[in-house]
Amino acid sequence: MTAMFSCDLNDAATELPHFWEHTVGTGHATLALRADWQAQMKQSMDKDALAKQSAAMQRSMNKAMKDFRELMALEVKTRADTWKLVQQRMQDNMAHLKDMMKTGDK
Repeated sequence: MTAMFSCDLNDAATELPHFWEHTVGTGHATLALRADWQAQMKQSMDKDALAKQSAAMQRSMNKAMKDFRELMALEVKTRADTWKLVQQRMQDNMAHLKDMMKTGDK
């Protein structure tokens, strides 16, 4: 899709039509009249609301950090276990190759 735009800077200025003023609204006025919305607004303005929200956010952040630490520990353990397995298999393969070479010499 291509859109073409042109502007003649020497032409006389014209008024910008405010088309958005004539579109369907967002419904904020209707929403503000609902009893449940008013109750939520009243609750959010409560003096303890900010403290409660802050405590809830802190609990959530602490849980997220705990989960992240657990995932990091699992990743480190998995990486270490995998490296040990690779090393063991390499040693087993080297031992097997040495055995094959000894058998081939006879």
